[in-house]
Amino acid sequence: MGPFLEDVKRLKELYSDGIKDDQSLRHYIKTLLELLREYTFFIPSAPSREVEVRNSLYAHHKTTAALASAILLNERNNLDEKFTIILGDVAGIQRYVYGSRTYKGALKALRA
Repeated sequence: MGPFLEDVKRLKELYSDGIKDDQSLRHYIKTLLELLREYTFFIPSAPSREVEVRNSLYAHHKTTAALASAILLNERNNLDEKFTIILGDVAGIQRYVYGSRTYKGALKALRA
């Protein structure tokens, strides 16, 4: 067994040790999220790409699970209403809000 497979086996053992059989589903999910955060937070979501990866494997997993849950609930409840995914880049928003000298009410306006 190579080093990669040994690492995968060890991570599987760590996950198994962190989750107990007698836990409720809500607690199980919370525990699983904490374990995922602990072991995947500093792993890039797409390490083979040549571009700089801005989010972790943990963030990727959490976002994918949220979208899958929304799709499942929509299908399970036979809802005609669809949901919309909105993508935006808010980089630099804190610098704008807290550094704005020209518009003192920027923070209140953004909260409204």
